[in-house]
Amino acid sequence: IGLLTNLKVLSLGRNNLDGTMPTQLGTMTSLQTIGLEQNSISGPIPPHLGRMKELRHVHLDDNNLSGVVPTEIAKLEKLIKLTIQKNELEGNMPTDICAINSLELVLVDCDEVLFCSCCTLCETIDQCFEVSSRGDVCQVRMEDNFNNLDVVIEVRSYGNHSFLVIDDVEHVEEQWAVPIVLNDAGDLSIAAGVPDVTCDGILKDRTMKDDSQLTFTEIPDHPCTQFGKNIIYFMIMEWFYFGR
Repeated sequence: IGLLTNLKVLSLGRNNLDGTMPTQLGTMTSLQTIGLEQNSISGPIPPHLGRMKELRHVHLDDNNLSGVVPTEIAKLEKLIKLTIQKNELEGNMPTDICAINSLELVLVDCDEVLFCSCCTLCETIDQCFEVSSRGDVCQVRMEDNFNNLDVVIEVRSYGNHSFLVIDDVEHVEEQWAVPIVLNDAGDLSIAAGVPDVTCDGILKDRTMKDDSQLTFTEIPDHPCTQFGKNIIYFMIMEWFYFGR
């Protein structure tokens, strides 16, 4: 594999790979993306990743990697995303890595990596897998006190971290439905021109709340998780109601 010096993307996630990461990776100096997520790779994260100056995306999550996060990763001045959660890593995230100007997303297990000043997601991605504690559907009734409107908004899970949000399930002729997909990095990709958002952003910054105009009530037969409620609230504010 080290002979592929012009290769730019190495995507081998979900392939039941085991063993350690080969040292030959350090010779692949044109590589921009490493995707080895959801395998059974063990051993340390090799320091020679720091030689691969073109790397933008490093996805090593959901493996059996151990040891500390190597400081050499800080040499990757073009790094944008680093996902290393769901491993057996320990110690602190090197502060020099957090100083990389291009860095946008860092995912770790916060109970294992003891200190990480730049981590944007700490295990919370698991909280965006389920929309309801009872089945695959959650519903919220929204009452608009200014415009005398009363609608039920639903989010439905279709597996593989894909969802559909429907803005008025009681009136079929007036329905709008928007698909949403959660990827392994914690990003939510949303159709219909809605701005993309992260799982962490939905959980932290989009909490459903009543105000002088809107009142929300959960439907008892289809209770929502925090993610379910917040994704509905996000869609109300960004598209269904105020964003279109």
